[in-house]
Amino acid sequence: MVKFVIDRTGKVTDAQIVQPLYPSLDEEALRLVRKMPRWKPGQQKGKAHQGNLSIADCFQLSIIHDRLISHLARWRFNEYFRH
Repeated sequence: MVKFVIDRTGKVTDAQIVQPLYPSLDEEALRLVRKMPRWKPGQQKGKAHQGNLSIADCFQLSIIHDRLISHLARWRFNEYFRH
């Protein structure tokens, strides 16, 4: 899970991983959150104010799984023909 702050101007700040999954996935989640366009900031009594938000990681693990299986298949193929 990634936690971050939307400041009064709508900019994403203070992004951090709250529940780590895997180092490379965590880094990618932070990269994506930091690249988000400006948000519309929250308002209280007609004035913009900052707010804390968090989002669950939304990686498509099936794609990662397919790539891992493909990589393992190539590795086994290479190992078989080495002997």
